[in-house]
Amino acid sequence: MMEAGGRGADIRGSMYWANLYSQKIPSSGLLIRLGGLWYFDYRDELRRHIKNHRHLISLSGNVVIRFGKMHGIKYIPPKFYYQVGDQVKKGIGVLLVNISRSLEKMEREKHQRLSKMGQELNVDGL
Repeated sequence: MMEAGGRGADIRGSMYWANLYSQKIPSSGLLIRLGGLWYFDYRDELRRHIKNHRHLISLSGNVVIRFGKMHGIKYIPPKFYYQVGDQVKKGIGVLLVNISRSLEKMEREKHQRLSKMGQELNVDGL
């Protein structure tokens, strides 16, 4: 998390990200929340909820800031959500995309297994 905080030109986003690290806040909870958001975006093909990539980045910043607020870190105004979210994208965006793809693959395999079991039951029942 500290490496992600050190990158980028927007100082406000970098500093907030680095501040989370310096406060020894466990990153696993944040990663779970961000992974869920990015997976939700990955599954929302019709763009009913997350309108575009810029909206996803702003929501990512919102998640980070709210997570920090839960752990006592100073709240920053919504106009900085995008900057913090951009640091998320630069720092761990590839990881979040890979999490989304892996979850999709696991769900698809589970669905195929269940479909195959259902077909076997239908054949045996006749």
